[in-house]
Formats: sequence, C-alpha cells, structure tokens
Amino acid sequence: MILKVKPRSGSATTGAVSWPANWSHQPRRSRGVVLISAPYFPDANALSTLVPLVDRTIYPLDRYPDGQSDYYRSYTTHFRPAVADLDADKAASLASIYRRGDPASIGKPSPNAMVTRKGGRFGAAHRAPPTQPDPASGRRRTSPCW
Repeated sequence: MILKVKPRSGSATTGAVSWPANWSHQPRRSRGVVLISAPYFPDANALSTLVPLVDRTIYPLDRYPDGQSDYYRSYTTHFRPAVADLDADKAASLASIYRRGDPASIGKPSPNAMVTRKGGRFGAAHRAPPTQPDPASGRRRTSPCW
C-alpha cells in the first residue's frame, strides 16, 4: 500500500516513511495504519511460479491443483464475492486471518488450499465467524474496530 496524502501545503507525500506525520496531522481521514513489507517480484509471486513448488505429498494434484495457493486463484477468479465475504465483518475477518499457527497442522493441508472447494474463505456463511483478536499477537487494541 502506498500512502498518498495531500497536506495543506499542497505537496503530495507518498511512501511508508511519511505515514506517522500524515496520520497524526490527518486523524479524521484514517481509522488506523497497517504496515506490511512485501517484496514486489511479480513473476516470483505468480501462480505459474508458485504452483510447481507445491509439496505434492501434502497437496496431491487431483485434490489440490493449486496447493496452498488455492486462495490466491479463488481471489483472482472470484474477486468481488471474496471482498464481500471479508467486508461482511471486517474485525472478525482480520482476527480470523491474523492468528498464530497451530503446530499440530504441520504436514497437513492448509485451509488456504480449500477456499475454492468451500465456495469462499468462510464457506457458505460468506462471512467470518465471530472471532476475537488473538491475544498472542501482542496487538494493542487501539482501533475502534476491535
């Protein structure tokens, strides 16, 4: 995400480095700030590159053609319904996504590999189940959406 704010001075500021100043000077324009760092390598993150790397001992081709990247294919082919499902309850969606892993799931198919089969990330409900933020995430609950 690139932050672009036009301060009162008229100059546009773009980039993650400037977010603290812009957010603090424009509090009515933002409910919060999320920073992520994702390298931009379009070919490296394409399904055509990722799918051949799938561990077929965990994700047999006949059952999981895209492996754990099924969610990615589902979102690219069913974008509007995917967004609607996530937007149905934004706080619960975020809380259900940003969770610590379960060591018992190692070596088993990820729920991300079953998104298409379920008809969306949250299946027939088309919304996240009521979910509280994971206390292990260390997140301070300062946002009104929590």
